[in-house]
Amino acid sequence: MNQITTKGGQMRKTSKCLFVFALMLAIPQFAFASKTYSVKKNETLQDISKKYNVPVSDLKKANSLTSSRVKAGSHLVIPVKKSKSVYKVAKGDTLPTIAK
Repeated sequence: MNQITTKGGQMRKTSKCLFVFALMLAIPQFAFASKTYSVKKNETLQDISKKYNVPVSDLKKANSLTSSRVKAGSHLVIPVKKSKSVYKVAKGDTLPTIAK
């Protein structure tokens, strides 16, 4: 059982919940739908940007970078772009036919 009998204990639990909630709000939304990448020797942010077809500015924002320099062995978050295409479902459509 996880009962709290003191006000101090309840305050700590409330503080932890508020901290987690604030942290969730602070993290960019696209970071939840992303990949991670380990930077290789002599690789630049521009190289990684081209490899994943993501603007350098998005890489910098997702990783809280102020510079375009990255170190080999660093782990970067690669944001995944959201698809903007829309498909209107027609009568008789199935998932396999829509997926094509």
